[in-house]
Amino acid sequence: MRKSCRSSCPLSFFAAASLAVLAATATSGCSDEEFSDEYYGAIDLAPYFFDGSTPSAPTTGLPVNVRPLRGWMNGQRAEYYDFGLVNHVRRRSTAGATLREADYSVPHPMYLFYDVNGNPMFSAPDQDTRSKIWYLRGGKDVPRANPRGDAAKNVPYSVRVRDRKADPSRGNVSDYQRPIVDRINQNTDYSGLWEIYEVKDLTGSYEPDAIKSVDTLQKAIDAKKFEVNRTGLVVDCPLIDARTYVTPSTMRFNAASGIEVPRPRVELWYKTKLGACFLVHGWEVIGGEDGKPYKYKQKAARVDSFDVIRYTIGEGVAARSSVAVPVGKSYQPTVRVANQDPSARSFDLRYGSSFLTDSVPRHLASDPPGYRPIRWLWDVRVAQDPPFEAGALDFRDVNKLDPAQISARDAATTVWTKNFPLIGTAIKCDGPGDDAKCLGGLQCNAYPDSDISLNEAPAGKSMQELTNQRENGPRCDEPQVGFGEYCAPGVARCMEQTPVGSEEDKAIASLLPAVVGPVPTKQVGSMISPDGVATGRGYICSQRGGPGFCTLRCDGALTAPNATSGARVDLTLTFELPSQAAKTTRTETVKPLVDSRCGTRKVKGGGADGTTDFYQMLGYSCQNPSGNSSTKQWVCVRTCSSQDSENKNKALCDYPLVEDSSPLNLSGKLQGVKALSGQRCTAINGFSACSWDPSFEPRPKDQWSWQ
Repeated sequence: MRKSCRSSCPLSFFAAASLAVLAATATSGCSDEEFSDEYYGAIDLAPYFFDGSTPSAPTTGLPVNVRPLRGWMNGQRAEYYDFGLVNHVRRRSTAGATLREADYSVPHPMYLFYDVNGNPMFSAPDQDTRSKIWYLRGGKDVPRANPRGDAAKNVPYSVRVRDRKADPSRGNVSDYQRPIVDRINQNTDYSGLWEIYEVKDLTGSYEPDAIKSVDTLQKAIDAKKFEVNRTGLVVDCPLIDARTYVTPSTMRFNAASGIEVPRPRVELWYKTKLGACFLVHGWEVIGGEDGKPYKYKQKAARVDSFDVIRYTIGEGVAARSSVAVPVGKSYQPTVRVANQDPSARSFDLRYGSSFLTDSVPRHLASDPPGYRPIRWLWDVRVAQDPPFEAGALDFRDVNKLDPAQISARDAATTVWTKNFPLIGTAIKCDGPGDDAKCLGGLQCNAYPDSDISLNEAPAGKSMQELTNQRENGPRCDEPQVGFGEYCAPGVARCMEQTPVGSEEDKAIASLLPAVVGPVPTKQVGSMISPDGVATGRGYICSQRGGPGFCTLRCDGALTAPNATSGARVDLTLTFELPSQAAKTTRTETVKPLVDSRCGTRKVKGGGADGTTDFYQMLGYSCQNPSGNSSTKQWVCVRTCSSQDSENKNKALCDYPLVEDSSPLNLSGKLQGVKALSGQRCTAINGFSACSWDPSFEPRPKDQWSWQ
């Protein structure tokens, strides 16, 4: 007999820092069973993404964020995920010769467990309402994705108290068996596609998650402890590393049915090691629209998300069944550029925001076939001059491509294929207020591309014309949130442009004087749109590309006389020294820059002669939040020093916003604010600034009790 150790995946497993915690918890709850495996750590996929890695930094090539990619699907705005190169089988000629053509991919077994009564032993998907991410966890005492309503908020969100995820069909137990696979990225036949094999317990005494490898499972099957049902059903669930985050997309809703199909991050076993895959397509063959998994051998309502070929050769005991998934195509605009080195060849540059395919996944039995997530890569030659424009009408539909300009992106001996699934297509709407067409709390966004609405000159086109070209017009997007509220890609977007005259716009306008030096009316994000119409002011997410909080938006291209001349303001801080045997208080004066781009406020004086005195928001300056953001997407933050003591930074972050400590209106919701409580010194792309910690969102009440 082998000793079984049931493992429970902690809530923070999918962060790299939690791997040590995972190893510690995975050895708990041991019991003796005839067929079981020891836990041998987590899958490390970094060795299979070696581009750019070094011995001292082996994870450099690892994709830590799989973001939605922009493109089109037969005239509709679409988004895709890129899970990298995968294998396939090449087409053969009638004579048996291998051709340079991708034909199909072979799915490999994924074993799902069922109890003696046919009830699933794997968990149902559970969505975290804060991040919009779905999870399908396993192990012992599996928690729900969301904290309890009465859970304390003064601890990080990931470790707040959660109820157990009880399964009523199995007596309300909260222990679940993770699926098992036997392929990984290092295998030459890996594709990320899996054929579902249903494994039923025949003993009635199997302890979930005891078996962690195909080898041990096969021994149990040979001993008649389990029976196996090969379903012929296939899912697309590419393996992802524990450190890889898959960013949600607002196009996750099915545009035809109006349903959000679960796309969970699935915990699984591979040769006794714990890993995960992202179930981008295939829930329809595992469970129903209600989120409940189907029972063992339940046939009704299962729908192939993509094309699957099933065939049998022979009869009776000699019969052999095969399952294959045909390969589709994806197209990308490519320009050939001459090399400046006369001795070198020309090279290809590919535009990364105009991927094109011709089909969508099936969700209902009535949906048409034709969708294939494994893509054979093709280039579409475009002219070097004039430059290719994203969203060009002749590159929205596969049927409109010039056949003379398309060719497979094949090397001398290599045919390239990727697991490149379509997330979904945009749900169109008519403009602000037309939210009835939107689902799941989404809102109609007239200008969903911030690069258009905030940054770009129209090059002879209006802002609306440019939006129609690149985004196919207004579409359903993340809900807007205001100052101090949580923002994250695919979850919530900051109100980048406050409607002129709105309460939000009036709040920001209250920070501005009528005249300030040479740049009247052009501070705190106030600007003129490409249409020549004032867009008002607005907010921006403090962490561009990641979860953060909406703060005042500023224009880094504007002249800031005070900041550039080195003007500073004295802030006197009083704080306790850390690590002192006796309570010791110190008083220091810091001198942050004064930056008029981040708001000024009239406090005394007056008159029309321009001599009015104004005070800036103390210590706030206009900073670039991502290192490459356009100037009109910079943020107004109070900078701090990560090398100072925590207590000193707390005193700085808690300091009043203006010199006379009078209240400010920072948004339509936040009126009469004197200071921003609960902020801490946070690293933001090369600089440190006072900000709230997203790990504590929703925040404790004391962080909303404005002083």
